[in-house]
Amino acid sequence: MANPKLTIKGNLATDPEIITLTSTKKLKMRVITNDVYKDETGAFKNKDTSGWNIEAWGELAEQAYKALKKGDNVTIMGTIKERSYDDKEGNRRYVVEVKADSIALDIMAAARKQKVSTSASDNVWNIDGDAPF
Repeated sequence: MANPKLTIKGNLATDPEIITLTSTKKLKMRVITNDVYKDETGAFKNKDTSGWNIEAWGELAEQAYKALKKGDNVTIMGTIKERSYDDKEGNRRYVVEVKADSIALDIMAAARKQKVSTSASDNVWNIDGDAPF
């Protein structure tokens, strides 16, 4: 059976970790996703939080390691896979992971996080309004 493709949009729970293997590099990171709703007071609340183990390989791993940090808002496109292993007590454990085919950083979310604001006349994106072009 083929492993299904999926897209995950969330925030990095930790800084990415890179592992150098004999012939390539492997990146490991954890992405947190959640649904957001408004409560009766109009305040936004999180619900149904999920954590996803993400791995990337080769050049994608190297570039993601250089560009990403804890808290970044990312979109991951990849293949879901399941594997199992026996823990120290001999119990069978199952792990669901996503092998990333592409990783995108949400630039607007990063800019808002830094509270960067420029004027439209600077010919760059105006965070508080529309794009100047």
